[in-house]
Amino acid sequence: VGGGPVSVAVDNEEKVVVVGGGDGKVRVFELEGGGTLREKEVLEDCPTANVTALAFSPDGDLLATGDAKEVRVYNTKDWTVCIKGRWQFHTSKITALGE
Repeated sequence: VGGGPVSVAVDNEEKVVVVGGGDGKVRVFELEGGGTLREKEVLEDCPTANVTALAFSPDGDLLATGDAKEVRVYNTKDWTVCIKGRWQFHTSKITALGE
């Protein structure tokens, strides 16, 4: 993970692991048998700083990412951004996201 891992989240089914990096990217891994991680996707349209917080929605359909400025939401079916620019300009870095 570029810039080192900064945050991590696992979906409720424990099949998908996402890792936020210090390079502003989120890497999506599929958890295979035996605990092996296979990289599936790299989200590069992420906030511009360290991705400091990640959270899946309870049904796993959405992934929220947070950094020092903004929260973005991605559709996990195709990993496209579905909300950006709505929750931004925080006064301190985002360290947690709830369901």
